[in-house]
Amino acid sequence: MNDKWRIVIVNEKATSQIRRVLSKLQNLGYNASFSQSPICKDEYLNIVRPGSREKYRVEECVLVDWIPHIQLVPDLVASGVVFSDDGPRAMALYLLERLDVIHKKKRPYGGLPLSLRPPPFTIIAEVYYRGYEWTLEKAYTFSAAGADAVSIGIIPGLEPSQNILLGLVEELSKDTSVCIDTVNYQIMASAIERGAVCGLSLTHTTMHNLPVRLRDKAAYVFIPETRNVVGELVHVYEEALRAGYSYPIIDPVLYPPIRPGVLERFLYARELASSISAPFMLGINNVYELVDADTPGVITLLLSLAGEAGVSVILVSEESPKARGAVLETRLAASLVELALFYGTPPKDYPVRLLFLKSKR
Repeated sequence: MNDKWRIVIVNEKATSQIRRVLSKLQNLGYNASFSQSPICKDEYLNIVRPGSREKYRVEECVLVDWIPHIQLVPDLVASGVVFSDDGPRAMALYLLERLDVIHKKKRPYGGLPLSLRPPPFTIIAEVYYRGYEWTLEKAYTFSAAGADAVSIGIIPGLEPSQNILLGLVEELSKDTSVCIDTVNYQIMASAIERGAVCGLSLTHTTMHNLPVRLRDKAAYVFIPETRNVVGELVHVYEEALRAGYSYPIIDPVLYPPIRPGVLERFLYARELASSISAPFMLGINNVYELVDADTPGVITLLLSLAGEAGVSVILVSEESPKARGAVLETRLAASLVELALFYGTPPKDYPVRLLFLKSKR
């Protein structure tokens, strides 16, 4: 069942040694990837088994994020050796298989793999363009951390040349689904033509700027322009279908907490999801980037609310230092909430934990 085990090597950098280990793991049949460590590497072991770090000498710890009571060390794993304890391993493997079944609900939607309603979630990680090599490396890191797609964000006034951007889209499209986030609709159109599967973000005013021939070639995210969010987005959805957009995604736009306030946008999403037959997206980075609290708990709660509201597409980023590691944390939180939604229970007592500084015991 090696193909069902998701292994994440956590370290500050993807060194050549780690790349060799990843290659060896993948050749052995493991679903292995790399993530930058947002906190002390030893503390990551708490996701697997609280208190286990004294049991093994760990230099570059390997995290198995969906199976409890399993500890892996890179050089031993590369030799095909797996340390495991007795305990709820069989149940954990069973639940892992349930996740596999859940994720098979995803279908290409304009090229973007997603489900109309959760579970499962589709995670899009946003990378703002800051040079070709930097953007490429960051995108690969986010993809390895569990993002289903990578969105290239274009900052107005800092647009790369069209050749550079299109080369970036083509290169990334070899390994992952690519989205383009820009207000420049010529750039968006060119990126879609070169293989981008989703464009962010259109409005009732701007949807007619995109060439008709491209409107059914990819998914497009639609956002409101006014405070009449529900009424406007219903109108935008209907108008988008009439204009030839075959794969609309509706984003009520999540606001920061307190002011202007996060609650009403979840309520809008829930109301709209009951009347619009389209997937919904929320950018949870608008919340955790603007809260001085540890991201794992905030992200898990946001994913739980998104699940209740019927939102299946989640946009994340790691713009601030405190948000470092948020893509991996969102992937973990998504797994926890997906199981909870599937079984209709609170998101606890599953083989996924985001307890870093505290323990259940």
